[in-house]
Amino acid sequence: MKKLYLLISICFFSQYANAQSCDVSDFTSQQQLDNFKIQNPGCKTILGSVTITGADITNLNGLSNITRVIGDVTIVNNPTLPNMNGLGALTDINGRLTINNNSLLSNVDGLGALTNIYDGIDIDGNQSLTDLSGLQSLSYVGSYLRVVYNPVLTSVEVFNKITSVTYFLSVGANPKLESLSGLRNITTASSISIALNDKLPNLDGLNSLTNTTGYLYIGYNPLLTNLQGLSRLKSIGDYLNITNNNALTSLTGLDSLERAGQVQIQNNTNLSECAIRPICLILKANSTPFNVTSNAPGCNSLGELATECATLPVELVSFSGESKIEGNVLKWVTASEINNKGFEIEKSSNSKLFQKIGFVEGNTDSWQALNYSFTDPAPHSLTYYRLKQIDWDGTSTYSKIIVVQSKEQVVAVYPNPSRGHLTIRAQNQNQPYSIKNGQGVTVMASSVLPEKEISTESLQDGIYFLTVGSEVFKILVAND
Repeated sequence: MKKLYLLISICFFSQYANAQSCDVSDFTSQQQLDNFKIQNPGCKTILGSVTITGADITNLNGLSNITRVIGDVTIVNNPTLPNMNGLGALTDINGRLTINNNSLLSNVDGLGALTNIYDGIDIDGNQSLTDLSGLQSLSYVGSYLRVVYNPVLTSVEVFNKITSVTYFLSVGANPKLESLSGLRNITTASSISIALNDKLPNLDGLNSLTNTTGYLYIGYNPLLTNLQGLSRLKSIGDYLNITNNNALTSLTGLDSLERAGQVQIQNNTNLSECAIRPICLILKANSTPFNVTSNAPGCNSLGELATECATLPVELVSFSGESKIEGNVLKWVTASEINNKGFEIEKSSNSKLFQKIGFVEGNTDSWQALNYSFTDPAPHSLTYYRLKQIDWDGTSTYSKIIVVQSKEQVVAVYPNPSRGHLTIRAQNQNQPYSIKNGQGVTVMASSVLPEKEISTESLQDGIYFLTVGSEVFKILVAND
């Protein structure tokens, strides 16, 4: 009895498994597709890859029960196929999806349930394809995303759920495409090619991209005017190649770029501004091969680029001031420096007439953030400050003007013990002070507080009493 039960169970499982999955390879005619559903009524998963190619194929209804393909799906060279109707239940492709050279295909409606493609997607050479919105559920592409040679395709908006591509991203030779906005959530891709898109004006849509471990190729986009869409890109592992973009005038937009394996900038006939700070810093580091040629004057050769880079000003990130007991403390940060001799610090009581009050040396050339500070020990109640940055060749530039309002403060006396000098600071420096020894004898006095530190070297070691206004401080002098 047990053997009979086991045999029945095995037969039931075998029938169930066969009903849920099936193995098929090629469909070369509409009749084969129609027969598939009749011959495999319960099949939901195809074990293996599927190729659909046939001159008379007009619909894919024979696959309407399929939810998953454990392999590739290749739909190529179907001259009478208008859409993807028939694949409405398909949610997962464990391999790649290839839709190539289907001359009548105008949309991919019918793929609305497809969520995951675990390898890549290739949409190539479909002469009538205008719309990809039928892929509206697609949220994951594992390996690559390639959309090329589709002459009437106008949008890639449907890919807005994709966040990364582990191999390559290629959008090229789509002459009607005017935007990359559908790529706006992609943060990483191994390599990227944006080329031969006749109407593409910018790279907006790549705004989330932070790094690529391979190459970035921007080529033959005749209306491309700027690279602002690459504002977050920090690292290019292999090479940056910008070539034959004849409307491009500046590399501004690559503002976050920190490294690239190689840099090639060539044959961009109107590109004259290549000496942006990130490119100059990479060039100055002298660790990356550069090829700069056949662009506009200013970017027509490596020598021109180096000359332009040498004239870049110091990049001042921030400049601020704060009122403290020892005076107004000024702080500033540079992101990078080229040919920087240093900074003159100037102040004013009215924001019009400035006087120099100090100088802080720069670091000549630097490719990292640097912090500077300076203390004004004798500020006005309201003090205006600016920095005059000076290059070694004598050229200079001014920072913005900042204003610092002095706080209401108690008198500060330091250091204590005094070892040769003593500093007295107060909100009002125009008040008298006196220093008396332990016997009450005045050893030092003035009608106003000193602007600089006073010397205590002539005083004998011991306890002294400093009077400022109505306040009295006990000072220990310990010179020895």
